[in-house]
Amino acid sequence: MRTLLLYVSVTGQTHAFAQRIAASLGNVDLVRIKIKTQIPTNEFWKIVKIGFLVWWGGGMKYEVQSIDFDKYDTIILGSPVWMGRGAPPIISMTKKYNLKEKIKGLFVTCGYDPGIVFSDVKKKCKINDVKQEIYFISLDSFEDKEVQKRIDEFVSPFKSDTLTSKESLLHEK
Repeated sequence: MRTLLLYVSVTGQTHAFAQRIAASLGNVDLVRIKIKTQIPTNEFWKIVKIGFLVWWGGGMKYEVQSIDFDKYDTIILGSPVWMGRGAPPIISMTKKYNLKEKIKGLFVTCGYDPGIVFSDVKKKCKINDVKQEIYFISLDSFEDKEVQKRIDEFVSPFKSDTLTSKESLLHEK
């Protein structure tokens, strides 16, 4: 089983947690979707711009390295929560490459409770078979042992799938 962790990060928070999840998973390809649309650094204007892009479909531009999605049977998506929603590039890529059957995990980063973001992303992407969801509230708790425990719980089904596959191959011989 090959796993891809595909994520969007503007401020670096989602990037930091994507790296921690990847380290806990071990054998995973980590790919960051780069936002090409200019996002202001001023917090007020950043919120206004992102709000426009998320709620009124302002056409966010992004780029990602060339990915052969056929070689992955599991994809974990990571997204910041923007205006109560998942980042548009995550939803756009999931639809464009028809990834809904491969997405088995979702994680989000936010400044507060993520609310309906998981159901929103699953609905917009038409994802039905998500094994795990996790959210992180801030980088303040990044070094916290409790955060690592939550990450380990999040990745455990993906690790056990790999172990189960290897075990079944051994038993077949």
